[in-house]
Amino acid sequence: MFRRIALAISLLVLASPAVMAAGKLSVTKVAEINTDAATLWALVGNFSGLHAWHPAAKSTDMTGDGTKVGDKRVLTLGDGGKINETLEGLDNARRVQSYTITESPLPVENYHSTITVTAAGDKKSMFSWTSTFDPKGETPDADAVNAISGVYDGGIKALTERFP
Repeated sequence: MFRRIALAISLLVLASPAVMAAGKLSVTKVAEINTDAATLWALVGNFSGLHAWHPAAKSTDMTGDGTKVGDKRVLTLGDGGKINETLEGLDNARRVQSYTITESPLPVENYHSTITVTAAGDKKSMFSWTSTFDPKGETPDADAVNAISGVYDGGIKALTERFP
């Protein structure tokens, strides 16, 4: 298991060095999900469909179809907050998607993120979500890291419950 996680993180770093070079803080979450990589990627690789799997996102409004670099989405959260994001990279063959947050109520700025899905055996996948960012304003580093960790943990929990 540890070797798979290390491999997934290594592939992620190699796949997106620009993303990893951005902010001073980072969060990486990796989880084994009980479904094949193609099924998982069809769900999480859909830039226009985060609301279909992440419990914090209630809807997604798109500029573009979510398949081209520069396409934009606005996520509406359960409390009515909005997160504006831009697709920075999408490689369906390698199952890698990267994006930036351009405006958000989250206590971070200069946020760059990558989602990666890799096969991990028969009907199992490794899901990796990583980001670099800076704390917004006077936000303590720990608060910024905890906010992003909470977002990732919520998404991973929803995926593991969806694919038990």
